[in-house]
Amino acid sequence: MCERIKGDMRVKKMIGIIVAAHGEMSKGLIETSRMIVGHAENMATVDLLEGEGPESLRDKLKKAVESLDSGEGVMVLLDLYGGTPSNVSALLARELNIEVVSGVNLPMLLEIIVKRASKNLKELRQVALYAGKEGIRSVNEIVEKIESEIKEGP
Repeated sequence: MCERIKGDMRVKKMIGIIVAAHGEMSKGLIETSRMIVGHAENMATVDLLEGEGPESLRDKLKKAVESLDSGEGVMVLLDLYGGTPSNVSALLARELNIEVVSGVNLPMLLEIIVKRASKNLKELRQVALYAGKEGIRSVNEIVEKIESEIKEGP
């Protein structure tokens, strides 16, 4: 993590994180992540509320990116590919230093929070993709496998 000087203060450079989603899903993910890893700085939520249009969302998302980008860029995690947050983010990616990944889940968010200090923005995109996929498991299959191994013995 680099530092930049702002006035008399040293401000740590850190990749920003935005969770953008339909409704208020993003707030729940951020609050839950804080229960697990504690308070993390340089994060924001952007919600697309009922009745809100793409222009309003674009303004909110752009303001959030600009407020979080300390020079390292911003990771935008979305709930759904192809929805309004996705489409607006795709357009903003052409003008802002952001990486956009859809299908956000808690394992993805936690991994991004923990690893962002040691990765650049493009590397963090790969971390998000991997963690998001690996976080999806069938608990029944895991239990069945363990039970099968126990029955078979050593």
